[in-house]
Amino acid sequence: MVQNQQTVYAIRYPGMPEKEGPRTGIAARDFEGQGAVITAILPGSPATQVYDISSKQFISLQAQQVLISANGKSISKFDDLIKIVSESPQIMRIGIRDANRGDFECLLRMRY
Repeated sequence: MVQNQQTVYAIRYPGMPEKEGPRTGIAARDFEGQGAVITAILPGSPATQVYDISSKQFISLQAQQVLISANGKSISKFDDLIKIVSESPQIMRIGIRDANRGDFECLLRMRY
Protein backbone atom coordinates (compact mmCIF):
# COMPACT_ATOMS: atom_id res chain seq x y z
CA MET A 1 0.00 0.00 0.00
CA VAL A 2 1.31 3.46 -0.89
CA GLN A 3 0.46 6.40 1.32
CA ASN A 4 -0.55 9.32 -0.87
CA GLN A 5 -1.70 11.75 1.79
CA GLN A 6 -0.08 13.15 4.90
CA THR A 7 -2.38 12.24 7.77
CA VAL A 8 0.05 12.39 10.70
CA TYR A 9 1.41 15.76 11.79
CA ALA A 10 4.05 16.41 14.42
CA ILE A 11 2.77 18.58 17.22
CA ARG A 12 6.28 19.18 18.55
CA TYR A 13 9.64 17.68 17.67
CA PRO A 14 13.18 17.98 19.08
CA GLY A 15 14.89 21.13 17.85
CA MET A 16 11.64 22.71 16.68
CA PRO A 17 12.18 26.50 16.62
CA GLU A 18 10.29 28.58 19.13
CA LYS A 19 7.38 30.58 17.76
CA GLU A 20 8.38 33.70 19.68
CA GLY A 21 11.60 35.58 20.19
CA PRO A 22 14.26 36.96 17.87
CA ARG A 23 14.15 35.38 14.41
CA THR A 24 17.94 34.97 14.21
CA GLY A 25 19.49 35.92 17.56
CA ILE A 26 22.19 37.96 15.78
CA ALA A 27 23.14 41.48 16.88
CA ALA A 28 25.18 43.23 14.18
CA ARG A 29 26.26 46.62 12.87
CA ASP A 30 27.64 48.10 9.62
CA PHE A 31 31.18 47.09 8.72
CA GLU A 32 32.51 49.88 6.49
CA GLY A 33 30.64 48.78 3.34
CA GLN A 34 31.96 45.21 3.60
CA GLY A 35 28.94 43.60 5.26
CA ALA A 36 27.45 43.42 8.74
CA VAL A 37 29.79 42.47 11.58
CA ILE A 38 28.28 40.31 14.31
CA THR A 39 28.56 42.03 17.69
CA ALA A 40 26.73 39.42 19.81
CA ILE A 41 24.84 36.13 19.61
CA LEU A 42 21.85 35.60 21.89
CA PRO A 43 22.29 32.33 23.87
CA GLY A 44 19.82 29.64 22.84
CA SER A 45 18.89 31.49 19.64
CA PRO A 46 18.88 30.06 16.09
CA ALA A 47 22.34 31.60 15.49
CA THR A 48 23.82 29.16 18.01
CA GLN A 49 22.83 26.18 15.82
CA VAL A 50 23.62 26.93 12.17
CA TYR A 51 24.54 24.19 9.71
CA ASP A 52 28.02 24.70 8.23
CA ILE A 53 27.69 23.42 4.66
CA SER A 54 31.41 22.70 4.07
CA SER A 55 32.09 20.79 7.32
CA LYS A 56 28.59 19.24 7.42
CA GLN A 57 28.11 19.97 11.10
CA PHE A 58 26.24 22.37 13.35
CA ILE A 59 28.19 25.32 14.72
CA SER A 60 27.49 28.58 16.52
CA LEU A 61 28.07 31.93 14.87
CA GLN A 62 30.56 34.11 16.74
CA ALA A 63 31.05 37.80 17.42
CA GLN A 64 33.47 39.47 14.97
CA GLN A 65 32.39 37.29 12.04
CA VAL A 66 31.10 39.31 9.09
CA LEU A 67 27.86 38.51 7.27
CA ILE A 68 28.65 39.04 3.58
CA SER A 69 25.65 37.45 1.84
CA ALA A 70 22.23 35.98 2.50
CA ASN A 71 20.04 33.98 0.14
CA GLY A 72 22.35 34.80 -2.78
CA LYS A 73 22.27 38.57 -2.20
CA SER A 74 25.32 40.57 -1.15
CA ILE A 75 25.27 42.40 2.16
CA SER A 76 27.16 45.69 2.14
CA LYS A 77 25.54 47.21 5.23
CA PHE A 78 23.34 46.24 8.17
CA ASP A 79 20.15 47.53 6.50
CA ASP A 80 20.69 45.01 3.65
CA LEU A 81 20.67 42.21 6.21
CA ILE A 82 17.44 43.47 7.84
CA LYS A 83 15.69 43.57 4.45
CA ILE A 84 16.81 40.07 3.47
CA VAL A 85 15.81 38.57 6.84
CA SER A 86 12.35 40.14 6.60
CA GLU A 87 11.81 38.64 3.12
CA SER A 88 13.45 35.27 3.78
CA PRO A 89 11.76 31.90 4.16
CA GLN A 90 12.46 30.09 7.43
CA ILE A 91 15.76 28.61 6.17
CA MET A 92 18.26 31.29 5.18
CA ARG A 93 21.61 30.59 3.46
CA ILE A 94 24.24 33.01 4.79
CA GLY A 95 27.79 33.75 3.72
CA ILE A 96 30.24 34.39 6.55
CA ARG A 97 33.74 35.91 6.51
CA ASP A 98 35.87 34.79 9.43
CA ALA A 99 39.37 36.18 10.12
CA ASN A 100 40.75 32.73 10.98
CA ARG A 101 38.77 30.48 8.69
CA GLY A 102 38.05 32.59 5.62
CA ASP A 103 34.71 32.60 3.80
CA PHE A 104 32.12 29.86 4.31
CA GLU A 105 28.37 29.33 4.02
CA CYS A 106 25.80 28.17 6.57
CA LEU A 107 22.11 27.45 6.77
CA LEU A 108 20.25 29.30 9.52
CA ARG A 109 16.77 28.10 10.54
CA MET A 110 15.00 31.21 11.79
CA ARG A 111 12.09 31.34 14.20
CA TYR A 112 8.66 31.74 12.66
